[in-house]
Amino acid sequence: MTDTILKVKNLFFRYPNQEEDTLKDINIEVKQGEWTAIVGHNGSGKSTLARILNGLQMPTEGSVIINGMELSEEKLWDIRRQVGMVFQNPDNQFVGSTVEDDVAFGLENIGVPRSEMIERVEESIRRVGMKSFLTQEPHQLSGGQKQRVAIAGVIALRPAIIILDEATSMLDPIGRKEVIQTIEELRKEMGVTVLSITHDLEEASRADHIIVLNGGKVFAEGTPSDIFLLGEQLVQIGLDLPFAISLANKLKSIGVTLESNPTTSERLMDELCKLTYKI
Repeated sequence: MTDTILKVKNLFFRYPNQEEDTLKDINIEVKQGEWTAIVGHNGSGKSTLARILNGLQMPTEGSVIINGMELSEEKLWDIRRQVGMVFQNPDNQFVGSTVEDDVAFGLENIGVPRSEMIERVEESIRRVGMKSFLTQEPHQLSGGQKQRVAIAGVIALRPAIIILDEATSMLDPIGRKEVIQTIEELRKEMGVTVLSITHDLEEASRADHIIVLNGGKVFAEGTPSDIFLLGEQLVQIGLDLPFAISLANKLKSIGVTLESNPTTSERLMDELCKLTYKI
C-alpha cells in the first residue's frame, strides 16, 4: 500500500483583521510518489494552503503532518527541507548570475560540501534537460526554461515533496508543456511527490488525484475522471473544463459517443482515431 506523505487534518486559517476563515476544516491526504492537483478559482484558498504546507504561514487550527513530522515553529526548518516550492513568476526566483550558480545557491545556504554540491547541481540540471545551459545567464532563457531551472534548484535540495504554486500560469503553451513534461519525467525517474496548485483543469487532468477547493472548503476530490464527471458543477464554481472534456461533451450532445471519457488531449486523439477507424 502506498504510504501517506502528507496529511492535513481539521485545518483552519484566518488572516489578521479578517472576520472569516480563508480555509475551513480542510482534511486531505497525499500519497508518496503521486501527483496531486489542488484546483480552484481565484480566492478559493489554494495558494494560502500551499504557503501553509511550506511553513510560510502557520495554521490557526488543525495539523499538518509531512513525512511523519507535524508542522510547528520548532520543526519549521525541518519541514521546509522536506518541501520545495516553485512559484508563479520565474523571474522572481533567480539569484545567481548563471544557471549553475542559481541551482547551487540553495545548496550553499544549507552548507552542502563543495564536491557534493557540484554533483547535485550537474545531476539536477541534467534531469530537467538544461545541461547545455549551465553557463547561460538566466535572463536569456525562455519562460519554460527558467521554470525548469527553478525546478532543478528545488530537486538539488532533495525534498520529499515539490509544490508548484501556479508555476505554469505565466508561460506560453510551449513553456507550459516543457514544465509539465519535466514534472512527469521526474516522477518516473525519482518517484518524487508533486503537489500542483492551479486553476487550470487542463494541467490538473494529468495528475493522479485532484482536490477541488471552493470558498476555503474541499468541494470535491478524486481521480481526474471522477472530478470531470461533475461537469457543469465545476463551471458554476468558476472553473473551465479541459478542451478534451468539452469536445467530448459536445460530440455526445449530437449523438456521437466515445468509448471512454478522455481527460487529456492525447486521450481525445486516441478516441477520435478509434471513431474514425470504425467509420
